[in-house]
Amino acid sequence: MSTLTVLEVSGKRAVAVAARSAGQGVEIIRIDRAESGQGDPLRSTLEKIRIADARITLVIPRSKAILRDLDLPEGTPDELVSMVRFQLEKELPLPPDRVYASFAVTSRSGGKVHIQTAAVPKEELDPILAAVEATGRKVGAAHVSTFGLGALGRGE
Repeated sequence: MSTLTVLEVSGKRAVAVAARSAGQGVEIIRIDRAESGQGDPLRSTLEKIRIADARITLVIPRSKAILRDLDLPEGTPDELVSMVRFQLEKELPLPPDRVYASFAVTSRSGGKVHIQTAAVPKEELDPILAAVEATGRKVGAAHVSTFGLGALGRGE
């Protein structure tokens, strides 16, 4: 049974949740959190959970991301990528080389494609990626979350 480890770093707090598949649901194996003042919150959280899994899924708090909805004309997948890049260059407050960006097609209708985009400034994400890699782990995926893990880690 494989374990999934999800990590959120927000401000001075880091929360890690390790879970595994359990029948038709998910079993939470462990929840750990750390605050700055206890050393590096990310490193101490990762050391506490002691997982064999070397891949981390990172949860980016909504407050760190720039979200945009785009309506674009239908096109091939390559054309959509180019159109999204072009629109983000016009709409983001930062140059494209200073953000990590991704998008998802949410609907198609009447020759238009509705797309949701997310961009996170590299200055926000790079220190977290470096800290994860310093522990010998890799970030396998990153997702923007409006809920996050903070409430779960506080038992709310």
